[in-house]
Amino acid sequence: MSNQYARAIVNPAAGGHSTCRKWPRISKRLIDKGLSFDSVYTEGIGHAIELARAAANTDYRYIIAVGGDGTVNEVVNGILSSTGSHNTILGIVSTRDRKTLHNFIKAHTAPDTEAIYTDDWLAYHGIADHDTRHETVNHSAEEWVRGDVHTNTVENVWSLFKRSVIGSYHKLSTKHLDAYLDELEWRFNNRDNPYLFRDTLLKLLQSDNLPYEKLTGN
Repeated sequence: MSNQYARAIVNPAAGGHSTCRKWPRISKRLIDKGLSFDSVYTEGIGHAIELARAAANTDYRYIIAVGGDGTVNEVVNGILSSTGSHNTILGIVSTRDRKTLHNFIKAHTAPDTEAIYTDDWLAYHGIADHDTRHETVNHSAEEWVRGDVHTNTVENVWSLFKRSVIGSYHKLSTKHLDAYLDELEWRFNNRDNPYLFRDTLLKLLQSDNLPYEKLTGN
């Protein structure tokens, strides 16, 4: 294999699944620029590490991470944990754009939301409207809390989710990712419920069965 050949590791779930729609256009632009590459798709959290490690071990000269920060982080970890030559050059195609982000926020916030708290990433600018204010903490200046403005709660949620992946799930599929997130959401919202175990059992007993064919099928 020529060490000038590239592998693109694509996270189709990144950017609210917008990467899956954008990748054909992005790949065409890369081809037009004269880059020879093949592409593989991640299937869940942690999969990009395995794909990047395999690519680096096969001595791909260029590895392109297509997705958000999480994808890039996994690809870097995969390269560094490989036994290849470590002469790999990492390229990044970010699919996080302001339009995608704003559409996602508008679709998943209640109409009576009074405030949205974020860090100082520029893409968040403009998400306020006539009855919802937007306030930020400047993480780049090491400002973590200002009054009641912070992002600690949502960061705690994702921290719990990552620990669930490491300690319980081990590997997730893109197909069932929404179900894993629904479970996390329910557990977090019931964190002060003294009858959590009972209510969990009741919810399981009242749920429909999931046939194996539906669990594994495309």
